[in-house]
Amino acid sequence: MSMLELVSLGWLSWDFSVLQNGSPIAEIDISSWREKGVLIVGGSSYNVYREGMMSGQFILELNGIQLASAEKPSALYRSFTVQHGGKTYTLKAAAALRRTFLLLRNDQ
Repeated sequence: MSMLELVSLGWLSWDFSVLQNGSPIAEIDISSWREKGVLIVGGSSYNVYREGMMSGQFILELNGIQLASAEKPSALYRSFTVQHGGKTYTLKAAAALRRTFLLLRNDQ
């Protein structure tokens, strides 16, 4: 299993560097005005945004083409249902008071 680590790029910042085995592999730049941002991986910029102002699916797109979507099924739980390539995944908190998340498909 491969672990990714997010490291904040500043105090009280929503911008992160994504590390794998201690090496940077991506950057996340989140807008402070709205639920949108840019994910930069291998020189490609992916747009991330929410369909509505305060509700709706989160969308990941590249060059105007939707690649994935995520929806929060309940405000009570720290989890998302993610759709990508015709498959469904669950992104959920590993434990109640931790910041670690698991990406699962069929509970694995």
